[in-house]
Amino acid sequence: MSRPLPSSRSTTGSNLNSFRKNLSIIRDPTDIYLDGLPRRWEAEQPNFRYTPVLSEPRPEDGWGGRTGWVHEAVAADYPDLSGHEVYMSGPPPMIRAAKPAFAARGLPEERLYYDSFEFAPR
Repeated sequence: MSRPLPSSRSTTGSNLNSFRKNLSIIRDPTDIYLDGLPRRWEAEQPNFRYTPVLSEPRPEDGWGGRTGWVHEAVAADYPDLSGHEVYMSGPPPMIRAAKPAFAARGLPEERLYYDSFEFAPR
């Protein structure tokens, strides 16, 4: 069951009180949504890091950044998630894959917030 994202937290404020890392996953670098915005936050906020992750870059994309699945990038960067909160959104398979991977790294269930993009039948 998805827990709603707390509305009292903001990554757009001028003072981030804790470390934030934004990872996004897509297939094509031209599909990165508002890429400049998290890059600006990273430049302005010392506790914010942005890491775009492409799942299937093509050679012609010339992508030099992270590749693979976003939950695997999080797990590689944070082998101990016990002191973190994770906010994620994406398709059901991504959510299903991430939940046990994060739990295995110590993330308490009550600190995982997500929005699973469930698809409605036509």
